[in-house]
Amino acid sequence: MVMPKIMQYLAAPQRIMQGLEITEKYIQEQGVTLIANPGAMYNKDIQNVKNYVLGDIDTPFRSLFIPSALYMLEHFEISELLNETEALLSWGSGKVQYLPKQIKLFTDGAMYSQNMVLRDGYIDGHKGTWLMEEKIFEDVFKIYWDAGYQIHIHQNGDAGLDRILDIVDKNNLRNPREDHRTTIVHFGYSAIDQIDRIKQLGLIVSANPYYVTALSDLYSKVGVGYERSQEMVRLGDVARANIPLSLHSDMPMAPASPLALMHAAVNRVNYANKVAGPNQRISALTALMGVTLNAAYTINLEEDYGSISVGKYANFTVLSDSPLEVDPLEIKDIQVKGTIVEGKVFRAP
Repeated sequence: MVMPKIMQYLAAPQRIMQGLEITEKYIQEQGVTLIANPGAMYNKDIQNVKNYVLGDIDTPFRSLFIPSALYMLEHFEISELLNETEALLSWGSGKVQYLPKQIKLFTDGAMYSQNMVLRDGYIDGHKGTWLMEEKIFEDVFKIYWDAGYQIHIHQNGDAGLDRILDIVDKNNLRNPREDHRTTIVHFGYSAIDQIDRIKQLGLIVSANPYYVTALSDLYSKVGVGYERSQEMVRLGDVARANIPLSLHSDMPMAPASPLALMHAAVNRVNYANKVAGPNQRISALTALMGVTLNAAYTINLEEDYGSISVGKYANFTVLSDSPLEVDPLEIKDIQVKGTIVEGKVFRAP
């Protein structure tokens, strides 16, 4: 008796496979042609299910994974990290791959739990949380920096951003690198004085603009305060400084919809129907680049993805209207008609 292929993966919960199948359909509906997951969990059984569901040739997008050093430290000593990271390149299958020479690190805690670490603390007196101890963070960063990796770093509080900027500065003085593309991931709270340092040190920003939609009004009243929360995800300052920026969802922390992310970044209208920090809005063109060419640049794949040109994969999305021509408040309402992925047509469900 020949057992179905999926029987090999019974170590992983059946609900993960079912969830991935739902996720696949949802991502296609949003017009996404390529996804990247910085911070993939170190679990071979779960990876096998991802390969089974998302790796098939008929999957309407390609999935790219970046390992999480935080997860890997649960299994390996710091001295083993580099070799074990290289070993993960064999974990993908079909349209699921691990990106070479890229790693995810973490500074402070999550936005939705108010565990980000803030320079001036919280108005109710509670404290944020560091996800990696400072010495471990420094040691791990140095290993990957010296090995020539692009380092993506989870950050939500301005004190967490200080830690990133300080360690990049320290290592770049010790071992200078061109085009290192160290990436600030999420970019929840920052301070205006940090923008110039980001620019001078050569970092790039991958932001979640939906924090503004979901949290700016609430956090203006609870925990953080009005002034700081109006300036959360300060993409206007980033754009004016000509720092490369891209937009991401961190699904399920935000809809995995490029149009919804563009809408959030361009309008900054929150759940109270107020514009939070109008000076931090960005243009529709900047937002469009943030989910296309700059998104590819963020994962060092702009030579293959992100725009339609000779030699790149024929990936694009067919929309009912141009997000550059509609009223900015209507961007999220544009319909996805279908996608072309590596030359193959996928019509909207």
